[in-house]
Amino acid sequence: MIKDAVTSQDYGVVFHLEYKFKDHYLSPGITARYLYGLADVIKDNEGDQVLNSVFEILLSFPIGGEKDVQE
Repeated sequence: MIKDAVTSQDYGVVFHLEYKFKDHYLSPGITARYLYGLADVIKDNEGDQVLNSVFEILLSFPIGGEKDVQE
C-alpha cells in the first residue's frame, strides 16, 4: 500500500503574498502561495530526497459580511 511507503507528516517553509482590490477586509483579492517541503516524504529512502513543492494561486470573493450603514 502507498501509506506504507510514504511518511504521514511533512514540514516546510511557506511564502505568501496577498493583494486586496480595495482597502477593506471584505474586498475581493488574489493570493499566491509557495510551499517548499523540507522533509523526505519517502520512508526508508536510500537515494535522493523526495520533497514536496506546491504553488497556489487563489481568488477570493467574500460572501455576506457587514452591510454599509449610511447616516
